[in-house]
Amino acid sequence: MLLTTTILASLCMPQSSGPMVGMPHTVSVSPGTKAGRVTLGHADVWVKQAGVVSTAPAPLPGGPTGNPDFRISAIMPGLSVYPDIDATSIGFDWIISDKQGRMVVPLLGWGMLTFSVSRNSVGMAGGAVKQESAGDGAWSDIFSYVVPGSAGAPGEVGVTQRAQNANEIAVGQAAGNIDAHDIFTAGYALAPQIFAPLRSNPTFYFSVTTATLGSVPLSWWSGTAPSGATILATQWDSSNGSWSVPFPYALYSELGLLANEDLDALAVDETRDNILFSTTTGSRDELLVGIPNASAAWDVFSYTQQNGSTVPKGMGLLKGDNVDGICSLDPGSLGGGQFLQRVFGMPLPRALIPGLPHRTTASAYRSYDIVTRQDLLHTTLIGWPGPDPNRPMPSVAILAVSVPPFPHLIIVQTFLRDPVGSSFPGGPVECVLPIPLPFSGSFQQFQLNWITGELMNTRNLDLPMPLVIRL
Repeated sequence: MLLTTTILASLCMPQSSGPMVGMPHTVSVSPGTKAGRVTLGHADVWVKQAGVVSTAPAPLPGGPTGNPDFRISAIMPGLSVYPDIDATSIGFDWIISDKQGRMVVPLLGWGMLTFSVSRNSVGMAGGAVKQESAGDGAWSDIFSYVVPGSAGAPGEVGVTQRAQNANEIAVGQAAGNIDAHDIFTAGYALAPQIFAPLRSNPTFYFSVTTATLGSVPLSWWSGTAPSGATILATQWDSSNGSWSVPFPYALYSELGLLANEDLDALAVDETRDNILFSTTTGSRDELLVGIPNASAAWDVFSYTQQNGSTVPKGMGLLKGDNVDGICSLDPGSLGGGQFLQRVFGMPLPRALIPGLPHRTTASAYRSYDIVTRQDLLHTTLIGWPGPDPNRPMPSVAILAVSVPPFPHLIIVQTFLRDPVGSSFPGGPVECVLPIPLPFSGSFQQFQLNWITGELMNTRNLDLPMPLVIRL
């Protein structure tokens, strides 16, 4: 009876969805966060492993060719006690905003925010954050939000989705919390020809919690007042394999903040020279855009949509909810597109077979086996083809690939799916394809096409949007 109850509860739980399902990324966690029985260091940067799996996050390796070392022991050498990192970015974010903090999407482009929330966040009724906060908790999950105006897949634009649940990142919900998040940092663990568009000498931007300011050397502040609302920075020097002494990048006073505030989420757009950030101050709007001005300070605006409402409201957040980790990206042809198109499967806005429902979702992303030096392409299908997600039936899923603009499909693999044996809601299935060296880094378009249907009722077919990734 207990086993049956557990299986039924798993089937009825919400599933992850959207283009971020299974994708590797880096996180920082608050004190007390565990992966299984192991407590994760709250001062370190951890990599969520590829796939919808329960594999514990690992320290980000130095990389296959001695690329930047993002371990906190390398960033903060010589400290006996590390401060708690509160927000991180490496400057590759593409912030979809004009100079007044209004969300603007380029013609035929699209943008996405990925984010985490703090433990006290509730979320608006009917939204993904609310569903999670009322369920097993939202504070160790990652959410994705394809911004309005994007040329994305129907049903995903302007909608917040739970991209990854805590158990899919293998961090504990009970005492844990993801408090910083970034997509780009994990790119340095990919094949050398793939992370080549990333800078060889990146800057690591971060803030620390007010509670751990005592662990920060006074030299880092360059004579300014220590504050959890100041953004610090350090730059990697590839010639000697070390980071510079951290220094203030944006002082709390330059951002219009008070010294006793905490800046706890950060995205830095070096290309367009602006930042997106959040504070723990409940009286402020939850997402703020900073744009440098001629007086060496920053003009700060609330992040708003074109209709004047705030972006957090569009994301399904209430006043007082707190974003404590954020990454802003454009996987299209602009911004960080050249890199992101190689590591991120972009859902096409058109269906392979018009007229079929899109209850399921698919994602695609890259990884790298440092031992075999093999560049790998993952694609994941999640969700069931029937009309009632609480009564999934045995089904079959087929993966076919094609090379645009040619329409010919090649069937790669067929999966038999049994909801009773599924470890995660939505019954995710994954196919991992080795990318031959002559194609790896070629920038050749490659399309992944999934279709799934019930075995006992062939009328219940479902088709997620096709995905395109650059090899």
